[in-house]
Amino acid sequence: MKDMTASIIILNGTSSAGKSSLARTFQAQSEHQWVRLSIDDCFRAFPAGANLNTVPYERLRRVFYQNIALWASEGFDLIVDTVFEEPGCLRKALRLLQPYQVWLVGLHCPLDELERREAVRGNRPLGLARSQFQTVHSYCAYDLELNSHSSEVEDNADAIETRLQQPGQVFSQLLNDLHEAPLITRRAG
Repeated sequence: MKDMTASIIILNGTSSAGKSSLARTFQAQSEHQWVRLSIDDCFRAFPAGANLNTVPYERLRRVFYQNIALWASEGFDLIVDTVFEEPGCLRKALRLLQPYQVWLVGLHCPLDELERREAVRGNRPLGLARSQFQTVHSYCAYDLELNSHSSEVEDNADAIETRLQQPGQVFSQLLNDLHEAPLITRRAG
């Protein structure tokens, strides 16, 4: 019988950083079966033309993280493509995914390249990557940090596979910090 404890790789980076390409490449190269989940897939569930301004985004984001936990609860190993746009996104992931082995992977890319990609893609509001650039990595630590501009996507996928040989550690540390923070607040207040 298969062990039902899921493993989860979370790719965090700005819009147009190359998270979806990396997730698909990782899936294709891995001998293990990984299910790819992406917030972008949620947008495709809405009528054509849905975007950040036309969907109930906060509810959508909440459902997305609940969906990750649901897949994991059924024992599926996941590679998740997301943007921790604010600390609340990370807190939701920490709370919902705490029973699982999680690796946090930061995907970086220079701003000028993000903006070039955004313009070429044409399916993102111009300026989205810029609006996320300063904050998306500012409150999150990682088990592995990669760059989609200076490294080939296949090499980044190989780096993830190599990193999986050791347990993820950062997610547990962030989870401990989350649990300790309310105690500190209560003592101070």
